[in-house]
Amino acid sequence: MSCRKYEAPRHGSLAYCPKRRAKQIRQPSPAPPRDCPTDKPHLTSFLAYKAGMTHILRITTRKSNDKKAREIRKEVVDAVSILEAPEMRVYGIRLYAKGVRGLVLKEEYVTKNMSECLLARMVRRYHRSGLKKNFKTKENAEENVNEIGAQFEKYYGTSGVVVKVLVHTKINMIKLDSKKAHVLEVQVNGGTVEDKVQYALSIFNKDVKIGEVFDEQELISICGVTKGKGFTGVVKRFGVRILPRKSNKGIRKVACIGAWHPAGVLRTVARAGQMGSFKRTLMNKKVLKIGNAMQSVQTEFDLTNKTINPMGGFINYGMVKNDYLMVKGPCVGPVKRVITLCKSYSETRKLRNVESIDIKFIDTSSKMGHGRFQTVGEKASYYSK
Repeated sequence: MSCRKYEAPRHGSLAYCPKRRAKQIRQPSPAPPRDCPTDKPHLTSFLAYKAGMTHILRITTRKSNDKKAREIRKEVVDAVSILEAPEMRVYGIRLYAKGVRGLVLKEEYVTKNMSECLLARMVRRYHRSGLKKNFKTKENAEENVNEIGAQFEKYYGTSGVVVKVLVHTKINMIKLDSKKAHVLEVQVNGGTVEDKVQYALSIFNKDVKIGEVFDEQELISICGVTKGKGFTGVVKRFGVRILPRKSNKGIRKVACIGAWHPAGVLRTVARAGQMGSFKRTLMNKKVLKIGNAMQSVQTEFDLTNKTINPMGGFINYGMVKNDYLMVKGPCVGPVKRVITLCKSYSETRKLRNVESIDIKFIDTSSKMGHGRFQTVGEKASYYSK
């Protein structure tokens, strides 16, 4: 943007302008995939927490571009993100009808058996209020599923009806600073309206696992908020060139911010401002593995008995103790950030997203430096020589 004599390409991307902070940390679900009546009823979104990153060694199988279309197999090292996804509780059902300006709420039912982490999210200053003292007396309230389903029967066979469920994370199962559960409204796809309502009633007041929503080798969309970096200048924010040493009134700035007319600064001019804490959606991220952190991650080539946790745990997070999701590549946001996972709503034609992945080795060495040993026993046996 600066030090140009005639012409030069602009610096920095304007793809996300205006660059403003996200309104909330927990982002809603991206656009859900198209509803197919021939599929079985299923959920389309889930919430997870970013634990950290590691790398894997896998075998890739692709076809060559020549006329023979030979099959090529080779070893590839990929960076992967580990997302901890504890169980989520379904506590409400909603029915929407398509209106002129979007969806209109028609029916809603919310459970009376709310967990304490959910009340802490919904009630302001819950831990100081009197509701906390009377919490145990309100547990296990009677709820008849048949009576709940009766209020939705009049919408059976109606077109344009969207069924959604209200879920919340069981945040007390993971070690975070927050005690308030994150709430998400998840759309139910597949089957008729009656099938969707019956499916929602079957999981009402029950826990849903990540393995019931997503499968391995599946493409998903990830929506979250990036790491906030505060107020930054134009050099860091847009990557403009630093001015010569003898420039007047500073060198880490834009020399000319515009002409006299129009008498205003255009949006295409790099200016200082907020950097980071933006909402971003990553599309077609591949799920490499879904499992439980207490189970071993042995492979055909690596027979070491170890879990997904590296030695010493993930940096600034600790140990993963619940179900986890291994996603290929980086993931938006810092560790401990809540991330919304959704089924992919766009098809891909890239071969790297369609190919099957055979994991050969998962690295569990310490992330606090140049890790060498995969397990504590391996380290002890080496130094005992």
